Amino acid sequence: MYADVSCRPGREVYEGQESGTSPGAASDFGASAGLRLMVVTLSPPEKGFFAGVPHGKLDRTQILELSRVLHHAGTEAALDWVEKHFGQRVQRDDSFLRPLRTALPRIQHFQSNRYDYFEELLNEYRFYLHQSRASTPPFRLIKEKLPGDDIKTPMVILAIGGIHALGVGNPEDEHARPGEPRLDVRMGTLKQRIRQLKGEEPLDDGTWWAHRPLYITLSQHFSNTLFGHAPTFRPPAHLLYHQARQLGHGIQRPHGLEVIKELLGLSVELHATQSKRILIDISHMSAASRLDFYKHIIRPFNQRHQHRHMKIPVVASRVAYSGLDRLDELAVRERQEAPGQVPRENGFVATSLNLTDEDVIEIFNSRGLLGLTLDKHQLGAEEPMRWWKLTLKSETRVSDHALKRNLRQLVAIPFAYGLESPLQIWDRLCIGTGFEQFTVPLDRYPGVNQLATLEEDLVKILTALYHEEPLWLGSYRPERLARKLCYENVMEFVKRNY
Repeated sequence: MYADVSCRPGREVYEGQESGTSPGAASDFGASAGLRLMVVTLSPPEKGFFAGVPHGKLDRTQILELSRVLHHAGTEAALDWVEKHFGQRVQRDDSFLRPLRTALPRIQHFQSNRYDYFEELLNEYRFYLHQSRASTPPFRLIKEKLPGDDIKTPMVILAIGGIHALGVGNPEDEHARPGEPRLDVRMGTLKQRIRQLKGEEPLDDGTWWAHRPLYITLSQHFSNTLFGHAPTFRPPAHLLYHQARQLGHGIQRPHGLEVIKELLGLSVELHATQSKRILIDISHMSAASRLDFYKHIIRPFNQRHQHRHMKIPVVASRVAYSGLDRLDELAVRERQEAPGQVPRENGFVATSLNLTDEDVIEIFNSRGLLGLTLDKHQLGAEEPMRWWKLTLKSETRVSDHALKRNLRQLVAIPFAYGLESPLQIWDRLCIGTGFEQFTVPLDRYPGVNQLATLEEDLVKILTALYHEEPLWLGSYRPERLARKLCYENVMEFVKRNY
């Protein structure tokens, strides 16, 4: 059995139903591949994907034109359109065009003032709710209690991808004139919606959100006015999508901290209330925002509540290693990087999409969860691929090398810093594939059907690591650790925190 803490199965089916292009049934949600526990991210498409780029480089009409070319003439024609429009060569990699593959009527809806993030979130939630209530459901939607050990149907726990889903971060608000209505909801409404997601208040139509999200990412790809985000676009994606506003910024205070406290069920003074927790997933947060989060929330609360069951666990659902020790260093670098650059440190991708030593220590000390991504860009496997292939001879060894380098560095940190019980790092690690999201997976693991292959490869990687650093594995056998990474750690985390 396998677990994945960052995926979006059924997204294409949902989009097909919403656009009227593909009303068919959803897949088996990985059941045939042994996938039994998924944290599924609900995330309304951000308007920034369809808003164009300021200063006349690309407007909404041209975004729509490019999408039409992509739909009617295909990928190569769309890449040619981009090259002609910007007057420069682009990589013949079409992953950056993925948002524009959305059906044209849906893109027009996303570009209009009628598009409401929270309404879209409710629609996607109801899609999963409907699927789970089918006569032969492809998955079981979990509501705060896991079934027994005899698991045959995949279990789905919900998460939210971006605070924008609750109604903030509308680009139109940036251009609103005095007296014009703004689309962003007020803080009171935002907090009310958080309570609705917890099932503590009914939705506006009198129904209830019955499946509390396990966690929420506070940032995604674009500005949401509250939390600075990490750079996610690589060349040539930065030509089409404008990410600069709030990129690398910290938490907007006091409102950002108020939102976090509401999510975590904390009072103004950081005391636990009777409200339930929606945990914070630091994926996509800028380095500066993570510093603020640790400084103002995690450290003061967890130091005051030393009992392990009271601590707030830090979650990073889909990450790799940055090559850097400290968040403040990463934050400085982030402000200095030009758009489209891919900074590196000792072969690792040194952006705030990835973790520093400081992040890993916070996750370790809080009994959090660290989901190792399979995205080749984050793992640093895409640019050196050519010489890796020449040296390593096969995609198998390329994937192994990328995974091993990142896993080795993450595991080393508790030992290097002399943390108490460093072997507990093996209780914090899991897999966050990023499948069905804005991800380019390693060639060896293109989808859920390769999860068994991934486990086999992890056993080989861990066996090699045992021969190199036997103290890091303690009495664990490689096969046992691979099981923990692929399934058991997620199950235990969910039992403790949901």
